[in-house]
Parts: sequence; structure tokens; C-alpha cells
Amino acid sequence: MLLWSGARRRMQALAVVTAVATLIGAIPDARTQTLPACSAEPVSASGEPSRIVWLAKLKSRANWRRRVRATTGLGPDYADWSRASDAVERCITGPAGTACTNTAIPCR
Repeated sequence: MLLWSGARRRMQALAVVTAVATLIGAIPDARTQTLPACSAEPVSASGEPSRIVWLAKLKSRANWRRRVRATTGLGPDYADWSRASDAVERCITGPAGTACTNTAIPCR
């Protein structure tokens, strides 16, 4: 019986801590969480060829961000590549160097 009362006290304490944390907003409520708002259409942009692959990727991502910022209804809030949905980065290497194309659905 003593073991039961200790376990019961711990459960009650956990319930109180959870209730207080929810009230002060430390634990987000699933009903109040919103999904990220994303564009209806993907945005695609290419970069100039470069002899260095990471530089080619950098150029194409910068052009993608520039195009998203310039798109009506999107703007700078959507121009973060790390938040984009269905992101695809394709790079092709040729005699002029490596050129990349980025396609993704912008999200804020």
C-alpha cells in the first residue's frame, strides 16, 4: 500500500506540472499549432556554371531566393531554402564547369 501511494503522488505531481506548463505555454497544444504556409506552385532557378561545385550550388540557391522574393504573394518570408518543401537540387558538370538548378515549394 505504501508503494501505491508513492506512485500515486508522483502521477498527481506529473499531472499538475503538465497542467501548469500547458497554461504558461511551455508545452504547445496540438490544437494551436499551425502547419507552415507554403506556396501552391514550386519555384525553379538556375545558377551560372562554376568550376567549384559548392559555388555552383550557392549561386543557384541565391537565384532561387531572389526569384521567390520577387514573386507576387510570396516575398522574403518564403525565401528560406531550408524551409522549402519538396526541395530538389540538380547539378550537371560539363566543360564550362558545374551548373545547378534548384526547384522547391517555398514555405514560411
